[in-house]
Amino acid sequence: MLVTRSRPLPFKWGRSREEAVAYDIHTGSEINRVVHWDEAVNPSMGAQTTASEGHPWRGNTNRQGDLGGEFYTEKKEVYCPKKQSTVHYSHVDPGYQTIKTTYTGPLAAFNPRITGYAPAAFFSTSDDDLEELGTTAVSLSKPTNSVADAATFLGELIKDRLPAIPGITTWERKVHALLSVGDEFLNAAFGWLPLLSDIRSHADAIRRAQKVLRQFERDAGKQVRRQFHFDEHSSNDSILVGTNLSPWVGEYGSTSLGEALGHGDVYRTREISRKAWFSGAFTYYLPSGYDSRNKMTRYAREADKLFGTDITPEVLWELTPWSWAIDWFTNAGDVLSNVSDYVKYGLILKYGYIMETTMVKDTYTYVSYGDGTSTYPVDVPPLIMTSTVKKRRKANPFGFGVAWDGLSPFQLAIAGALGLSKGT
Repeated sequence: MLVTRSRPLPFKWGRSREEAVAYDIHTGSEINRVVHWDEAVNPSMGAQTTASEGHPWRGNTNRQGDLGGEFYTEKKEVYCPKKQSTVHYSHVDPGYQTIKTTYTGPLAAFNPRITGYAPAAFFSTSDDDLEELGTTAVSLSKPTNSVADAATFLGELIKDRLPAIPGITTWERKVHALLSVGDEFLNAAFGWLPLLSDIRSHADAIRRAQKVLRQFERDAGKQVRRQFHFDEHSSNDSILVGTNLSPWVGEYGSTSLGEALGHGDVYRTREISRKAWFSGAFTYYLPSGYDSRNKMTRYAREADKLFGTDITPEVLWELTPWSWAIDWFTNAGDVLSNVSDYVKYGLILKYGYIMETTMVKDTYTYVSYGDGTSTYPVDVPPLIMTSTVKKRRKANPFGFGVAWDGLSPFQLAIAGALGLSKGT
């Protein structure tokens, strides 16, 4: 169950210090010195709200399985890259004194509390669209595993690489005929060599099929982690948001400090960025005692005989009957059907998440008119406001956007055999 928590994120900027030293305009000697400290400036501009399942992290990096859950957080922040700036300025008062002032403290492009300059609204992809991205990521990142390899190999083998069954049924008759042929030249050119090539091709294909299926069984239940990162999307634009403004110097800036800084324009640059990525672990399941290829083991042993001796018509005659070569096709069809089911149902996610971070970043920049009276040029830091959303959607073992209630009994049985359930 998702638990929602909230917390404020105040804009902590610290205190300001203003030191004013009065000098006699005639002698230049110091007359008076005043140091003034202002209170801390902490506008309560930011906040964060998080909804998560609160899974404990035990710190075991070798721990396998699903340690996470669905997650959502939205956060608004206001900050300035430079928390303390210094401004030097001076003026002559009516009492013929030169006042030299040094200000150290908050300084930014504008006051973040001004109405209309709040952080931008939150922006994120809808849950449905995010799950569509997750489905795409799964299809692009799932391992090329033995399930699909076995089905593809067997299908191509039966379709393209083996002699047709009617051709196999003539092998015994052809071998018998060759044994009675006396012309060795005709025997070799028109009978023996084509037949031998046909039989060897069939036997070799059976042996290779056996190897693929053994690998298929060895890999069952193993966990393969995958990640997929989508291309990051971003955009930005700039607009003029204020004219004839003085920089913001906190809550206690003096009038003379404002005159020293002068006036200028404020521009806002808005950047919108989005990152999405998938992380998960794949596996596939075979039931205990899986024996779809047990008969094929016997056929493979028969095929091995053709590679363990010098083949002559007499040797082939000894290998009759030829039912093992014919029966292989029927059994291979059963195996192909079983493996195809596992292509459809057996490749599952031990865990899978699609995650996204979107951020709207507003940067307010001050451009001075140059009418200030400060002793040195002042570099006014920008003020930055961000609205960030992070979210994570969880897949069930058979993908994103697939409800547990919509799974078939076979799919539920596979999930149960791997210890996976709706609550995990």
